[in-house]
Amino acid sequence: MTIKELKQNILLSLYHRYKGGKSTNIGLKDLCEHDHILFDSLQQVSDAAKGLKESGYINLTLFVGGDGHISGLTPSGIEYVEENLLSVDDQIIDGLSDTDKMMRSGNNVNINVSQLDNERHNVPSDNETNKRNYFYATEQYRPIVDINATPCFGVDSLADCYARQIDEIVGSKTESTRMLGIFGPWGRGKTYFFNRLRMNLKDNT
Repeated sequence: MTIKELKQNILLSLYHRYKGGKSTNIGLKDLCEHDHILFDSLQQVSDAAKGLKESGYINLTLFVGGDGHISGLTPSGIEYVEENLLSVDDQIIDGLSDTDKMMRSGNNVNINVSQLDNERHNVPSDNETNKRNYFYATEQYRPIVDINATPCFGVDSLADCYARQIDEIVGSKTESTRMLGIFGPWGRGKTYFFNRLRMNLKDNT
C-alpha cells in the first residue's frame, strides 16, 4: 500500500461517511479499523493523514505514537474527492441521492422551461400549485436515420444471453424469487438494449 493509495482510501472513507450521514469526527486508527482500510504501519497512516491535513483536505490532531483524531472532512476535501476520486457512475448515483434527499426534505428544485405548451399539459389550479411542484419538458428527439443499422457493442449477443437466462429462470422448479436488472448511467443504452431483448423474446416464443 503506497502513501498515495492510503490517502485516497482515507478520503473516500470519510467522504462516504459524510454522504451517508455518519460522523467524520473519528480516531484515525478507528477509521481504518471500522472501514477496513489496509496499511503497512501506524506511522504510514500518520504520514498519510498528515499529508491530507497539510493539503487542507481534513482537520486532524496527531498524537504522540502515530495515532490521531480526525475532526472532519473539509469542503476542499469533498471537492477533491468529487473531482478526482469518484467514477462517473458514482457521480451520477451521488447526484441522484442528493436530489432525492433535497426533495424529501421539502426543498424546491427549480427548473426553467421556456414556452410551455399549456394545451398539452393540465395546468394546476392555484390551490394545487401551493401543494406540489410541476415540471414540464418538451420531447425533441432526433429521428433515427436508419433503424436497420447493425447495433454496436454486441447488444444482440447480450440480449440473447439475457433471453437464455430468462428461459432458465422460467424453467426452474425452485420457489425462490429471481430477478434480472439492467443498470447503467444515463444515455448508456438501457432502453435500446431492453427493446432488443424484447425483440429477441418475441422472435423466439
